[in-house]
Amino acid sequence: MIAAGGVFALTAYIFAQIAIVRVLERSGVSLGQISLGLAVFHGFLAFLLISRMGRRDPRAGKPFEGTLEEWDHTLKWIQKFF
Repeated sequence: MIAAGGVFALTAYIFAQIAIVRVLERSGVSLGQISLGLAVFHGFLAFLLISRMGRRDPRAGKPFEGTLEEWDHTLKWIQKFF
């Protein structure tokens, strides 16, 4: 169900982009200017997303810290038997 919702949301987004381009074309804006404007707008949105969500939360600790601890425990457990 979530995948279907994602597909519908993506389809709605694509149709909205087409509608924006058509409205701007009819108002006299050239296709090159529209493309440049949309590229700048999407680039700005990508920058905002990356700057806000692209970093690891410092409260999460070092990457793979839990895995390394589990590895140490596993090795000790195995060495007990041999």
